[in-house]
Amino acid sequence: MSPTRSGYDRIARRSACILAVAICALLSVAHGYADGRGGDRPLVGAIRWDAWTDWGLYSGALAPRQWHYRLPFYAKIVSDSQVQVRGDNAEVMDREIGYAKGAGIDYWA
Repeated sequence: MSPTRSGYDRIARRSACILAVAICALLSVAHGYADGRGGDRPLVGAIRWDAWTDWGLYSGALAPRQWHYRLPFYAKIVSDSQVQVRGDNAEVMDREIGYAKGAGIDYWA
C-alpha cells in the first residue's frame, strides 16, 4: 500500500521541521565559535508566547482559587475568583531576564 498525498505532505512537513531544528542547532554552535566562546556550549534560546499583555485568557482560566498556584510570579490575586496578570512592565521584564540568565538562556525569539 503506497502513502496517500496527505501522507507525503505529513512526511514532508516532518522532514522540514527536523531540518529546521538541525539548522538552528548548527547555527547556534557555529555562533558560539564565532563569538569567541570557543564552542563551550551552544547558544540556547526560548520562544516567548505571553505577549507581555493583560490577557483575559490568564485572568479567566486561572481566576478560580484552585488554579492560583499556577499563576506567574507577577500576577496579583484580587479575590478568590479574580486575578490580574500584567507582565508588560520593566520590573517584571528585569526579573524575567534574571531568571532566564540564571537558567542559561541566551536570547528570546
